[in-house]
Amino acid sequence: MSKVANKYIQVCTFTVNGNYGGVCLRSDDSLVIKKDSDIETFFVLEDSAFLKIMSLFLYDKNAQFTYVKLCVFLYKY
Repeated sequence: MSKVANKYIQVCTFTVNGNYGGVCLRSDDSLVIKKDSDIETFFVLEDSAFLKIMSLFLYDKNAQFTYVKLCVFLYKY
C-alpha cells in the first residue's frame, strides 16, 4: 500500500443503493483501512490540466507546490 505523509493510502470505491457511487481515497496510520479511516481529498483532472500543473509546480525550481496553490489553480482553470 502506498504511504504518503506517514499515512497509508488506498483508492476505494463505494456504492449507493446497490449501484456504483464513486471513488475516494482512504488513509490510516496502519496498513489496515477501516470504516473509521480518514477520507482524503481526491482530484480528477483532464490530462491538459494535469500537464499544466506539472509545468507550473514541478519544473519551476522556485515554485512551491501547496494545497492552496492547487485549489487556486483548479478554481481558475
